[in-house]
Amino acid sequence: MFNNRTSFQFEYLCLTWLFGEFNEAFISLIVLLIMDFTTGVISSFINHNFKGSVFVKGLIKKMFVFVLICAVNIVTVHTLKVGYSIRDYVIYALTGYEFLSIINHIRHFGLRVPKVVDDLLNLFFKET
Repeated sequence: MFNNRTSFQFEYLCLTWLFGEFNEAFISLIVLLIMDFTTGVISSFINHNFKGSVFVKGLIKKMFVFVLICAVNIVTVHTLKVGYSIRDYVIYALTGYEFLSIINHIRHFGLRVPKVVDDLLNLFFKET
């Protein structure tokens, strides 16, 4: 009854209804989320402080990014009918945060960053 193409179309329809368009901003965020998670794991191994609970907490945080995008998309596109602009602004903000997080992990590898960037990272990521 259903072939693979029909199944793929249905899955794509469900995903686009939940998350909105799979535009360059959304794809960039997905790539940066993966890069951030990977650099975080590598950083924890290099610094000899890898903990399973921190690993799971990181996965849950990344999952909540997708929950946030889904919620913003449903409210703005399907409820308020204002289009994708608010969802895209949320994606841009999350993309910037993930980019800073990647630079923070790279800083933990021992690479030097300019003082301005270092001050900005200290503002966002307080060491406890």
